[in-house]
Amino acid sequence: MSQQASPTVPSQAFAVVDPRTDEVIARYPTLTDDELRAAIGRADAAFQGWSRLDVGERAAVLRRVADLLEARGEELGPIAAREMGAEPGDAGWQLSVGAPTQFRYFADHGAQLLADEPLDWPGGEAVVVKRALGVIL
Repeated sequence: MSQQASPTVPSQAFAVVDPRTDEVIARYPTLTDDELRAAIGRADAAFQGWSRLDVGERAAVLRRVADLLEARGEELGPIAAREMGAEPGDAGWQLSVGAPTQFRYFADHGAQLLADEPLDWPGGEAVVVKRALGVIL
């Protein structure tokens, strides 16, 4: 597939392609180093804010995301289908049923999943500590 530049997007562009049809849906210019640093900075700021929330506050956000996806999944399905190469009905189901179920699972079990895990260790003690480290590029 050719990735020719449009008049407004340079040849070094990222193309979003529908995997079922190979149709280019959109093109986006690649980031400059400064734009990338700024994006990483914004991601880190978001991570820092999220990290300060307790598990209950995070769970409330996850439940809200689940509610929104459930309510708008069928509407968003065709958009997701184009970027995933899926049938629109399948993508709509995934957004309105599958994804909300997963968000609610992590909202309900987040505290257990994030809890430290003591280990039996010969001659001493050990604990698996689960801590997010930050933005990964």
